[in-house]
Amino acid sequence: MTPPAATPMRPPVHTAPRRVALTVAGALFMEGFDSAVILTSLPQMAADLGQSPLRLSLAVSAYLIALAILIPISGWVADRFGARRVYCASILVFVAGSLWCGFSHSFVSLVVGRFVQGMGGAMMGPVGRLILTRGVEKRALVSVMNYMLLPGIVGPTVGPVVGGFITTYASWRWNFFINVPIGALGLIMAWRFIPASAPTAQARFDWLGFLLVGTAAAAVQTLIEAFGHQLLPAPVLAGLGVLVAVCAGLYVGHARQRVAPLIDPALFRIRSFSVAILAGSLARAGVFSTQILLPTLLQLQFGYSAFHSGLLTFLVSAGTFVVRPCISFVLARFGFRRALFWGCVSASVMLSGFTQFRISSPIGLFAAYILIFGTIRSAIFSSIGALALADIAHADMGRSNSVALFAQRVSMSFGVSLGAAALSLASVGRSLEHRDFSTAFLIAGGLTLIAAFGMLRLRDHDGSEVSGFGVRPAQS
Repeated sequence: MTPPAATPMRPPVHTAPRRVALTVAGALFMEGFDSAVILTSLPQMAADLGQSPLRLSLAVSAYLIALAILIPISGWVADRFGARRVYCASILVFVAGSLWCGFSHSFVSLVVGRFVQGMGGAMMGPVGRLILTRGVEKRALVSVMNYMLLPGIVGPTVGPVVGGFITTYASWRWNFFINVPIGALGLIMAWRFIPASAPTAQARFDWLGFLLVGTAAAAVQTLIEAFGHQLLPAPVLAGLGVLVAVCAGLYVGHARQRVAPLIDPALFRIRSFSVAILAGSLARAGVFSTQILLPTLLQLQFGYSAFHSGLLTFLVSAGTFVVRPCISFVLARFGFRRALFWGCVSASVMLSGFTQFRISSPIGLFAAYILIFGTIRSAIFSSIGALALADIAHADMGRSNSVALFAQRVSMSFGVSLGAAALSLASVGRSLEHRDFSTAFLIAGGLTLIAAFGMLRLRDHDGSEVSGFGVRPAQS
């Protein structure tokens, strides 16, 4: 008599799903809060470390690049070594990186510490979501997701205010040290409320693809930083460009021969996905450049303290709360094509409009302008995220989501680097002036306008199952 076939083990169902959701939410809050804090504190950190605030953009980029490179392997690592074990290890790495940053007394040490933080963050967020979605019954999923998502939004919103207050009235180093008690609490809760799961056998990971994509992303980032701050001679910059092209060419050939490549080129045959990744990344880079342009403008040109700067810049993230109730209505009324085109055009116009503000401008008008811009920015980001997965088959959802997350992080990193590079190139050989910020805002606006016309590649019915716009024809 033959034994019955073994059935695959199902991940353990959480007996306290809300506590698990709150545990994951704490990690998302810590990551989002930390990312927002450093942008507000850059001028003070630069002065303390004897660097230009624009050079310190590399500390932001190092974190985002670490996220982008390591996020694609997070699911594989979680299955290979056990989700709870990897999640707890990621918290420890994030906290270790925070301590490293807090005790840094040199530019290089800070950048290394930020990269270590990014290594922890790359596993913490995705693996936390994986734990939640796998271990919660579907009927409870919507409820617990609300517990998880809100702190992920609140962190980036309150980060500039709290971080600015700490920087102004204490020291920027405490913005990193406060992650220690938060991380310790998250670690205790994770060990207490998240059930252990046994490692599972995994298919062979695409390590060659991972190496080629990671090398290309890091080389592009280095190229932008080095060109903007004139750190490397022209032959080295050309060599980096060649390296990017070689890695891209090798990856295309590799992906065509592999059954399950890291980034499947076949996904880009889906029009909505390719537009969301390509044009969406341009839009995200252009709009996200304000993350470094606004705090630097307010503090270095207008003379604001880090705290008062944070009171204004937090309005960019606060736009998320304004747009969330109405984004579904907008997409249902206009569809992805028109909503994203006009959203990017509006963002481009508003980026150009930042050039008209001066220190004498009414503070209420400036605050209202930033809030409106933040609302448009959040609508664009939310719509791009939904469009990327709108027409993806259920079987391809996992790998498509990984590509979308990778593109999101890389484009955010490029946006910060491009903003700093534009300021650096415009002010070469002298101190920053208002015209330099105008140049940088106009470049960001131009990039976003190019993305707007990229959105016109969409057809009206693309993504209609998600947007609810019209009725999808039987044949497209």
